[in-house]
Amino acid sequence: MKTILHKLARIGLREDLNPYEAKRIQVFNYSNLFGFIASLTRIIYISFFSVNRYTELTILVNMLPLVLCIVMGTCMYYQKYKTATYLSFLCFPPVILMMYVSTLDSSVSFFLILYFVFPFFFLNRPKNIIAAFMITVCCYLMVQFAGTFHLLFYSDSFYKYDAGLNYIDIGLSLTFIFSSLYAIKFMVWAYQQSISKKKNLIEYRPFLRK
Repeated sequence: MKTILHKLARIGLREDLNPYEAKRIQVFNYSNLFGFIASLTRIIYISFFSVNRYTELTILVNMLPLVLCIVMGTCMYYQKYKTATYLSFLCFPPVILMMYVSTLDSSVSFFLILYFVFPFFFLNRPKNIIAAFMITVCCYLMVQFAGTFHLLFYSDSFYKYDAGLNYIDIGLSLTFIFSSLYAIKFMVWAYQQSISKKKNLIEYRPFLRK
């Protein structure tokens, strides 16, 4: 299993990439993989196990993150790193908003929390960081006030409260947040450790020659 995860995390890696860029790509691949698993789990529940009979439109809307993960994975495979990154920041927050307005489960907004953090790790230009952050803020606010803005696909009485979907969204989103931050923390830490070891080796090399 670890071998499979390791191979999937290395999709699109080139030998000429510096260690830090390579680590960022690995973190992106890990996050995209878990996003795929979370999206697949959610769509299976909505389609076959939910207490509600969701419409085809709702099922199609909730398939969007699954499709998006596949597209981003394909971009990474062909080493289109910027395309995959921009797709993530431009498309995922609005897609999460659409998932909410089609199921009325506010717990899906937890998935947006990482998009308050990701821009500072994956984007370099300040204007891109600010733009991605603002897109996430707008989508988060629209989730919280969707009823006020009349953005819901259906009225509150259309579906019953789906406790199963609520628990799934909370569990998946918290796991997604933890695993992604874990990957960022320890992959960056590993990179810093390798730089520190190289620096120490260079500093002590003159003494070794003597």
